[in-house]
Amino acid sequence: MGDASTVMRDRTGIHRIVAFDFKAVLLSTNVGKGGCIFQEMLIPRNSAVRTRRKWCRMSHDQKTNTRLMSITQRIAYLVIFLYHLLGELFFKRKPVAPRVDQTGKVFVITGANTGIGKETAKQIGLMGAEKVYITSRNAQKGQKTIEELRSSNSKTHFEVIPLDLDSLASVETAAAELKKKEEKIDVLILNAGIGFYELGAKTADGYDQMYQSNHLGHHLLFERLLPLLRKASKPGKPSRVVVLSSAGHYLSSEEELSNMEISKKNSGFSQYSATKLMNLLFVRYMSKKYSPDIVFHGVHPGAVTSDFFEKFPQPMKWISRTITSYIYRTPQYGASTSVYVATHPDAEKSSGDYWGSNQRVKPHHLATNDKVAEKFMKISSSHLKLVA
Repeated sequence: MGDASTVMRDRTGIHRIVAFDFKAVLLSTNVGKGGCIFQEMLIPRNSAVRTRRKWCRMSHDQKTNTRLMSITQRIAYLVIFLYHLLGELFFKRKPVAPRVDQTGKVFVITGANTGIGKETAKQIGLMGAEKVYITSRNAQKGQKTIEELRSSNSKTHFEVIPLDLDSLASVETAAAELKKKEEKIDVLILNAGIGFYELGAKTADGYDQMYQSNHLGHHLLFERLLPLLRKASKPGKPSRVVVLSSAGHYLSSEEELSNMEISKKNSGFSQYSATKLMNLLFVRYMSKKYSPDIVFHGVHPGAVTSDFFEKFPQPMKWISRTITSYIYRTPQYGASTSVYVATHPDAEKSSGDYWGSNQRVKPHHLATNDKVAEKFMKISSSHLKLVA
């Protein structure tokens, strides 16, 4: 089968296609100079310029801008949902990470008691990893997962570490426990996170729940485990940090990054998209700071059947779960890119990349903007009382 973007362009005459997990992107939402808002989304070639001009003339009315952005974002979310459905149905992208010997290596995977994280732990264990620590906010579920992993692989040492990213105190405790158990960590996979929550919900630390669960808690965990990652690094063999992002980051903007603490200004999905962009800004910033001793990469797992939809309101929960169970990737394939980036020599050749289906893909332009990354990470560090 040829490149998917070429096939779609030839058949539909689409003006612009942007990648999610295969060198294209279905859409790009931009805020132009002077607040000019426009959307290039499946627009026929001959109407793209005309449409942009029309929307720019309307951009002088701020209320109209807000309404247009709300409408276009909703359309965008629908397009992404349909993209995943059609992409998984017709193109059947099912990557499998080749097995690379991981003898003697220590892995830490957050949120690995279910779904992609659990499958990531399983596959890495089968590659001969010495130890795989999984974190879980639910100790019972975590222990059950450990027993399942041990039943299929008796050679790797699997262990659960209690961790609730909604609590910075819990992060500190988990990091301290790992430091007691290990002298080094070869690979840290920041897999945990939430996809849906009650808009405006705050953690015990006073931060937006989506922000802390999907970024801030992981930022603190990395900082505390940094000494162990440094000890694992050797010349030509860097330690690794893998961060699960999402194609949803393409729908975020610099404005939404600054609105994270004012949840009412963003929709629930806007919050999610913003945190997924934050993941890549974290990767960008830390890559510049610590490479080549430690390499950092962001990962889009693809459309995966998981518990992502469990907190959706009905009937969306039932509809999403029913449809995706027939079309989306299984966790086995969804974990492939995380496993590839965490284990394959190819991922040692560079740092700060965004990956999908076991290959490097182009992220949102903001994700590679060093000024935006530095600005955001200073804010994040200030929340943790760290010096960026």
